Amino acid sequence: MVLKVADSSLLLSYLLCSYFFFFLFFFSLSRLFFSSLSFSSLFLASLLLLPLLPPLLLFSPPPPFRYFIPPGDDVWPKFHEEWFAASKEFLLSIGLREDLMGIDVHEGDSLAHYARACTDITFRFPFGVSELMGVAARGNFDLTQHAEGSGKSMEYYDEVTKEKYIPHVIEPSLGVDRLFLALICSAYAEDEIGGEKRNFLKFHPSVAPVKVSVLPLVKNKPELVEVAKKLHGELQKRWNVDFDTSGAVGRRYRRADEIGTPFCVTVDFETIEKDNCVTIRNRDTTEQIRVPIDDVVGILGKEIDGY
Repeated sequence: MVLKVADSSLLLSYLLCSYFFFFLFFFSLSRLFFSSLSFSSLFLASLLLLPLLPPLLLFSPPPPFRYFIPPGDDVWPKFHEEWFAASKEFLLSIGLREDLMGIDVHEGDSLAHYARACTDITFRFPFGVSELMGVAARGNFDLTQHAEGSGKSMEYYDEVTKEKYIPHVIEPSLGVDRLFLALICSAYAEDEIGGEKRNFLKFHPSVAPVKVSVLPLVKNKPELVEVAKKLHGELQKRWNVDFDTSGAVGRRYRRADEIGTPFCVTVDFETIEKDNCVTIRNRDTTEQIRVPIDDVVGILGKEIDGY
């Protein structure tokens, strides 16, 4: 039963390539180059995707992303190389460790019979090296097979070259589940602060589940808590933000570090009695800066979103 579900899902994935091309071109009058992306999910009850993942899970297969290009042996290598470089740059930009990444070029029997080329980005997980992402030059195999099976033409008329042809496909393929695991493996870090060992997740701010934790220094000072809650509300309009009042501020820092929160903002007595400033603490360096409370959103915006 599971194999039938998996097989039908994979068949659907390949058919989507043809349908996407058909609808994108014939209904939107798109011109090459254009792309399509779809997601799907299926239950696998007996397949263990990765040793650290449960045997029964909602498995998200690599979303089929197809970039349609003109045919020609002098055309696809350029796009294949560009997509591979862009894919690796994306993985690095969200925090994957380059020293854990590798390259696997498919050759000989490992290359699909219809593919012009396929190169994988691998990742060294704790249990071994596994494929993380692949970029394949698939030729026109998908569209040709669907045209033969359906009797519907998949030809495209190029208004620039005045030629008719079946487009070729560059397909970057990224497994969502294994990317999530690779992010955790890349983020895990250990260091020592004041003679005490610290375990924390060094998530890139753009992918950290919680971006900021707002910490009133004490919870029994209504005026101080009120200012902290107001700041929390402002930050929450833009990001997922935590509000923590339990325990000493040092322990709250550690809790934030353990879930990968990049920044903590502490509201203290000087905030309400003296300078209307707060302290921003950086997770990775543990350095703290004192800034006006009105500047917090702008400062964190540059650190988290880049603007």
